[in-house]
Amino acid sequence: MVERAQVLIGAELTSWRLVLLPVTLELADAILAGDFSGLSERGLKRTAGWPRGDTLEIMSFILIMKETAGPCWLVARRNDGVIIGDLGCKGQPGEDGEVEIGYGIVAGEQGKGYGTEAVQTVVHWLSEQPKVQTITAECLRGNEASIRVLEKVGMQRRKTEGNMLYWRLACG
Repeated sequence: MVERAQVLIGAELTSWRLVLLPVTLELADAILAGDFSGLSERGLKRTAGWPRGDTLEIMSFILIMKETAGPCWLVARRNDGVIIGDLGCKGQPGEDGEVEIGYGIVAGEQGKGYGTEAVQTVVHWLSEQPKVQTITAECLRGNEASIRVLEKVGMQRRKTEGNMLYWRLACG
């Protein structure tokens, strides 16, 4: 078991247009069960297409990994509380300080800059965490939207393998 003091725990983050709400074990369990009442109590609403299939996989992963799962956030618009996506770390930072992020915005909200804004917010937060030295990501070679997001947040393409592109950003 990972010592609690070593675990990176997500905080509520805000940007110009978004609020990123940390996913707890209880919230992950409720989302998987299709119980969204806790979201409504927090003034949040679901949009068409959320939760995405990837979202449900992430919630399952959080419940299985518990303390070793990296921080994950729901991405909601600040002005109306509509959840438009999610993003998180694929585990805790390794001994080398490397942590991988993944993200997704529902189809109807793509192309509006929300992905870039959400990823930039988390990259900034991660870069302030003492345990994080490097942030990585991956995307499909043909995913032009993700490529643009990763470039805009300052990530550098480090390699290509098959149809996957691998990205890296050194912190500090």
